Amino acid sequence: MTAVAVPPRAGRARLTPPGRLLRLELRRNPMPWTLPLLAVLYWFDTYQTIVSFPPYWLQRAMIMQTHAITDFEPFVVGVAAWMGSRDGRRGTTDLVGVTSRPRLSAQLVTWAATACWAVLAYLVFAGVLFAIMAREAVWGGPPWWLVAVGAASMVAFSAIGFTAGALLPNRFTPPLAVIAVAVPLLVAFRLAVQGDVVALIAPANDTIGHKPDADLGIFHPFLPDLSITQLIFLSGLTIAALAALGLPAGSGPWRVRRVCAALVVPGLVAAGIAVRLTSTARLQPQGMMAIPALHDSADDRPIGYTPVCDHSVVPICLHPAFRADLPDVVAALAPVLNQVTGLPGAPVRVDQITTNLRAWPSLGEEVSGSPPALRLPLAGYGVAPRNFGSAFIAGMVRSRAGMTIVSSVVGGGYSPGPMGEPRGTPAQQAIAAALLKLAGTSSTPQCARSGITTSCYVVPMPPPGTPIHTAAQRFAALPTATRHTWLTTHITALRTGRLSLNQLP
Repeated sequence: MTAVAVPPRAGRARLTPPGRLLRLELRRNPMPWTLPLLAVLYWFDTYQTIVSFPPYWLQRAMIMQTHAITDFEPFVVGVAAWMGSRDGRRGTTDLVGVTSRPRLSAQLVTWAATACWAVLAYLVFAGVLFAIMAREAVWGGPPWWLVAVGAASMVAFSAIGFTAGALLPNRFTPPLAVIAVAVPLLVAFRLAVQGDVVALIAPANDTIGHKPDADLGIFHPFLPDLSITQLIFLSGLTIAALAALGLPAGSGPWRVRRVCAALVVPGLVAAGIAVRLTSTARLQPQGMMAIPALHDSADDRPIGYTPVCDHSVVPICLHPAFRADLPDVVAALAPVLNQVTGLPGAPVRVDQITTNLRAWPSLGEEVSGSPPALRLPLAGYGVAPRNFGSAFIAGMVRSRAGMTIVSSVVGGGYSPGPMGEPRGTPAQQAIAAALLKLAGTSSTPQCARSGITTSCYVVPMPPPGTPIHTAAQRFAALPTATRHTWLTTHITALRTGRLSLNQLP
C-alpha cells in the first residue's frame, strides 16, 4: 500500500512564527551598518558638548537628550523609510500580498526589527555617557524620565519613517522623510527658545529658554511633567503611524483595516491631548516646567543640603555642588566687599540661591534680611559652561554682584540686566561708580562665547568729563581710611538722597 500525503486543511497552513521572523528581520536590517557612523557623530556632537558643562546630572542629561535625538533622527527615520519601501521598490508587493500571513503582520515585524535596533543603539550610547557622568558627577542622579523620552522618540521616529516608506515606496522617500521630521524638530526648538510653550512638546526640548547654565536639579528635584506629556505625544504618534499601515486595501482583511482605521483616531487624539497639556505648562522659579494636571506638589520641596563656606570676615557659602567654585567666588567678591564691609546696609554674609529664571534679567540677586545678606544666584552669572574661562566668570560675578552690593549701601541701584543703567541721585551714582572702580570692575563690555551661547557684562560708569564722573574720580582718589570714615558718617544722608555732588569730598 502506498502512503498518500494529506495536504493540510485550508486555513491551517503553518505560518512562520513571529519570533523567528523577527530574528530574520533583525539580521537583515541595515540599521547596524549605520551604527559606526552614528557613534562618530555621537562622540563629536553629543559627548563633546556635554563635557563642556559642569558635572551635574540633570544639566548634562538634558543636553544629552537634545543632541542625541537630533543625531539619531536622520539615521532612524531614513533606515525605517528604506525598510518600509522595500517591497514597493522591489516590485514584490503583489507577491507578499498573496501569502498566508497578512501583509500588515509582516510589515509590523519588519518595523519592530528597525525599532529594536534604534532603541538598543540609543540605550547603549546613553548608557556609555551615563557611565562617564557617574564618574564625574558631583550632585544628583540619572533622570530616567529623559531616557524614557529618548527611547520613545526612537520608536516614534521609526514608525513615522516606516509608514512613509510603506505608503510612498520610492528611493527618494527616505531623505524626504528625514527632512519632514527634522524640520518640525528644528522649528519647535527655535520656538521653544523664543518662549513658545507648546513647542516644548517636541522630544528634543526640555525646558523653556534652554538655559542649561541654570542650576536645574540641584536645589529642587527634576519635574517629570513635561516628560510625561512628551511620552503621551510620542505614543499617540506611534499608534497613529502604525495604524496607517493597515489602511491600504492590500494590507489585510477588511476587519484588520477597520481596526487600523479605528486606532488612527485615538492615536491622534492622544497626541492632541499631550499638546493641550503642554500649552498649560508654567515655568517654575527653579527653571523646570510644571503642568498643573500632572504636577505633584511634593516635587516642589527643595532638596536639603549643608552649604560649604569660606570663613572670612564676610562668610561666603555655596551649595556643595559648587564646592570647586568657592575659591574663585571668594576672589571675585573680596574686592567689592572690602570697600563696604562695616557700613550700614552692607552684607555680612553671602549665600547662594537658586537661579530664578522668571525674574530674568535680574535672576533674583538681592541684599536682604536682618542682618543683611547677599543672595547670590551663582549659576545664572555664567558659571556654566566652564569654557567661558575663569577670568570672565570672575569678572561677571564681581560686576553683577558688585552692583547689587554697592546699591544696598549707597542707595539708587541699577536697572535689571547685565547692561543695567544707574539709578538714583547724582551723588549716589558718583559714590557707586567710585567704589566699583576701586573694586576692579570693568566699565567696558566684556563678552565670551561658548557654542551658541554668548554672555556679556559691563558696569555702567558716568561719561568722562561729566560732573558725576569728576566727583567719582575725586572720591576714588581719597585714602582708604578717609573714604571709609566719610561713608560711615554720611551714609544715611547719602542713602536718603540728601547729599549733592558739591557735598562729596
